[in-house]
Amino acid sequence: MRHMEINTMIGCRVDCDFCPQTLLMDKYSSLTNIENISYGNPSFMSFDVFKTCLDKIPKEVTVSFGGYSEAFLNPECIKMIVYTHNSGHPVEVYSTLVGMTFEDIKQIEHIPFNIFLIHLPDEPMYAKIAVNKNYIAILKELLSSNIKNIQAMTMGPLHSKIKEVAKKLKDVSDIYVLGRGIHLPIAKEAALKLKELSYIHAEGIPGGELKHGPLALMDSNVYVIIINPNDSTYNDTLNSANEIKARGAKIIGISDKNNDVYDYWIDIPSIDEALYPIIEIIPIQLLAYYSALEKKTNPDYPRNLAKSVTVK
Repeated sequence: MRHMEINTMIGCRVDCDFCPQTLLMDKYSSLTNIENISYGNPSFMSFDVFKTCLDKIPKEVTVSFGGYSEAFLNPECIKMIVYTHNSGHPVEVYSTLVGMTFEDIKQIEHIPFNIFLIHLPDEPMYAKIAVNKNYIAILKELLSSNIKNIQAMTMGPLHSKIKEVAKKLKDVSDIYVLGRGIHLPIAKEAALKLKELSYIHAEGIPGGELKHGPLALMDSNVYVIIINPNDSTYNDTLNSANEIKARGAKIIGISDKNNDVYDYWIDIPSIDEALYPIIEIIPIQLLAYYSALEKKTNPDYPRNLAKSVTVK
């Protein structure tokens, strides 16, 4: 399914710790020659510009509203959403609800959203969403409306942990990702994401082949991500981690069970052994994302790469 994301504005109220909008604002300013776009001084997309763009998009393309901005702060956002639905496009919304009104809810509750994802308030260190009586009232009204497929998320402490690790990786030249058994493909995918977004040399290595070459690369300048959920591979992978730690490398453990060998531990839930690969890639994808932000690279536009390859 093809997908198009709409940012109804560039530059929202505040600079949240996890938000990459600064990169977008700089790029947008250079492309449009519009100056002074900043947090608290946004540039809004007009409905007329939106309509001109949408009318050129095939009806089967899903249109999502949100992106890095608080969509409902744009006074014409609701008009855009309704027009998108009436034009035959599937619609998604990703929002903090900041700027939403009771009237807005009435105008869109007939729309069968693919998803209506609410970013709930976090602790102040994660996202700066003001919680007051009006916000709570809007949230209650939305949840009691006819809008379907409402989901909610928070950034939570996991992001804070990963951001701290990303700061350590800012000036690192080599990262290795070790996985054993069903976790090896995840190790290779993790290395690929780190290369794509942060431009750090990263390599996925099989745990069973550590002493057949990779161990010679380990020293105090290297970081190694150990994918080590508490399953049938746990003890063997832990032994590999100890071998690496003895050579001076820093260990980042991705596991549902902490251990002293980890210099940094990123916890994951304990689930069925066969399902671990699905969840263990998520924190490493976030690590690649935050590492990119630390290095001031745009994670949406990796250099020299295209999102779709059309030539051999």
